Amino acid sequence: MSKLLVVDLASLRRRWLLVCVALLLLNVLLTVLVWQIVTGRHNACVQQVLQNNDRHQSELTQSADREGRLLELELDNQRLRRAQLTATVTARKLRTELQFLQEKLYSKDQELRFYQSITSNTKGASGLLLHGLHIEPEDGEDRYLCKIFLTHLVKSAKLAKGSLELRIEGERAGVPAWLENSELLPGDEAAVNYEFRDFLSWEGHLLLPEGFQPRRIQVKLTPEGRGREPLEEFFDWPLESPTFAEDEESPDV
Repeated sequence: MSKLLVVDLASLRRRWLLVCVALLLLNVLLTVLVWQIVTGRHNACVQQVLQNNDRHQSELTQSADREGRLLELELDNQRLRRAQLTATVTARKLRTELQFLQEKLYSKDQELRFYQSITSNTKGASGLLLHGLHIEPEDGEDRYLCKIFLTHLVKSAKLAKGSLELRIEGERAGVPAWLENSELLPGDEAAVNYEFRDFLSWEGHLLLPEGFQPRRIQVKLTPEGRGREPLEEFFDWPLESPTFAEDEESPDV
């Protein structure tokens, strides 16, 4: 009986050992299987993350490219606007300069015609001559530049000397009025004396009182010496271009 019990215990141990080995192998297999599953899922997650990162990076790159192109387009648009603005300003400046040159050319042409008229009007004339008057507005209200042109044609080398007076006829508050030199010419310019030999272009700055409406201007030349007749001329106001006096001469001076 004891022998059979020993045999059964040994067999039981072997069986138990086999069961343990089987369980161990099963555990190892399960562990390997679980590891493979976990590793596969982890790799899949990592791959997904990498793909997402790549896709996100690609989207960021495309977005940066779009922003870069938009920025370039905006810069091109700004450069185009600046170029258009520059072209507009340049065109306006050129038009202004062209208008100024045209006005200057017109003024020079008027002066040339005026001096040509002086040349033609002095043929056969002698003595002191008043050839014309030109008045143009200056900056500021009631301020004007006055130009008077005189010639002195004599056979001798004697100078023409005398005084020049201006008077302006007009209205003030509806009442007729006259303005004298002292009221027209500021400061020391009020007393105007001339002294020249052949030709004189006199300039003065006229200042009209506020509210005064000019109608015509009188120019009076009084030569020095006894028995010298004054030379007087009247010119209508306004004078937009040089106004020529009638051929009138004073006695030889």
